[in-house]
Amino acid sequence: MFSEKLGMVSIGRNLLHAVRNGSNVRGYFSWSFLDGLELLDGYKSGFGLYYVDLDDKNLRRYPKLSQRWYSNFLKRKSCKSSLDLVIADEVSPSSQSESSS
Repeated sequence: MFSEKLGMVSIGRNLLHAVRNGSNVRGYFSWSFLDGLELLDGYKSGFGLYYVDLDDKNLRRYPKLSQRWYSNFLKRKSCKSSLDLVIADEVSPSSQSESSS
């Protein structure tokens, strides 16, 4: 199953790698505002910044960790936030190797 924290860290690392290798990165766009129907995966994959509760008759929406990060990123125009540090700590190389064993 896709881990949102792992995905965010992976995106950040790839953006940093691109910048360090000379890419002129001017911004970052989220795939989708809300979770929705994916052609090959149905409603199993949620790529939105907000989770949509399909079991709720009002289809309530809940902000994900990625929404908080993206909001801070846009406000500060920087990746330096406590949320980035929490993500980095929780997805350190040692924690990845422990979870895969």
